[in-house]
Amino acid sequence: MARRPTRPKARPARRREAKIAFDAIVIEGALLQPELVTRIATSEPTHQLAADYGLDPGEKLREVVQTKFTQAQSLHARFSRSDKGPAALKRFLSSLFAEVFEFKDLSETAPVMLDGRNFPIGHHAVARRVPIVFAPCEAIDKGDKAFSDAGRQRAPVQMLQEYLNAAAGAVLWGLAADGRTLRLYRANPAMTRPAYIEADLAVLFDADSPRLADFSALWLLIHASRFGKAATPPTDCSLERWRDEGREKGARAREDLRNGVEQALKLLGQGFLAHPANAKLRDELAKGTLLPQSYLDALLRLVYRLIFVCAAEDRDVLHLPQPLETPAYEVWRAARDAYRRGYGLARLRELSSKRQAHDRNIDGWEGTKILFRELWHGNLSWRSPPSAACSRPATSETLRIATSQINISMPRFSISHGSEPTAALNASTGATWKQRNWARFTKACWN
Repeated sequence: MARRPTRPKARPARRREAKIAFDAIVIEGALLQPELVTRIATSEPTHQLAADYGLDPGEKLREVVQTKFTQAQSLHARFSRSDKGPAALKRFLSSLFAEVFEFKDLSETAPVMLDGRNFPIGHHAVARRVPIVFAPCEAIDKGDKAFSDAGRQRAPVQMLQEYLNAAAGAVLWGLAADGRTLRLYRANPAMTRPAYIEADLAVLFDADSPRLADFSALWLLIHASRFGKAATPPTDCSLERWRDEGREKGARAREDLRNGVEQALKLLGQGFLAHPANAKLRDELAKGTLLPQSYLDALLRLVYRLIFVCAAEDRDVLHLPQPLETPAYEVWRAARDAYRRGYGLARLRELSSKRQAHDRNIDGWEGTKILFRELWHGNLSWRSPPSAACSRPATSETLRIATSQINISMPRFSISHGSEPTAALNASTGATWKQRNWARFTKACWN
């Protein structure tokens, strides 16, 4: 009698790691780690988590977030149809913070005086431990007399950051909004570059493509409960615990830099060889004209140049400071903005995490080559300091462009061994991305 074939045991379902690309949220600086924000957004909505956010028994976190999103959409649509004057802006922001993000004790406050300095914060919440600045409509970064001190104009966010730094730990976190942009800041007197989390409200509540996932991340991140309770120290809050956790992970990540460099070398090397346009590179390696060690050396130069430029951008040393009062300030600011939007590696690192930015265009790589070339010569339009990063030494080979040694063109990552393009893009920070108007950025920076 034939034996019945035994049914194979069912394998346990593999839990897919949730990966969310935020279109409406930008993390500038090292305020919180991007991976941490993603984890916050994808947290399992348990009863304990719902209780932490102040929900009543029986309320479900996802349903509450969905309700708040619909409410925020309605508020934003009403504001968009208004004249966007000061009164309409105040109504919108007051309702957004008090009703959507549940800062229930939000109230107007008189200007704060600290050490003889004036800080017209305007609003406070959570027993005055959270300053909230209502900036003029779409002018969150612009100097304004209303936020001045001793005759010195300040942008609303500059005033907020100075207040947090001057509060000596009594207040640690603050918010600012102008109807289009909402930002989260933290005290940091030793800060060398801006650090904040920004949400683009227009993108977030776009009627044609609303972004519930992005709103969920924002709501979970800046809900009033995240700033602690009135009777506790400012350091006893969820935001501080998240920040400490991110710093610990960042320290461990630096220890793993060797492994990251090794992975980037493999992914870049495979990607260049796999691209159809690099037939000459493959032929030279096959014939022995190009030795494998020479290819590895070129890849090492490329990877360490990427690390070098990323570190320089993170420390904001590629542009010399320019005083606000000087006539050249606007030109300097336009050059910095063009660099950030068009050529900075931070922009590529951000886009590499967004799947909708992956395509077969090669302008990201071409723009990176322009960046390396201009850093080689030290272009004055960037207001770059005359350092080793921006001047061309007579004998040094440390900044020689890798593509000048071997014929590498138009890298499109097509990695073998089952690796996904996303892994290559994140590891190398040299992702291709949606086609941008590079000519416009070139004209703004270097004409």
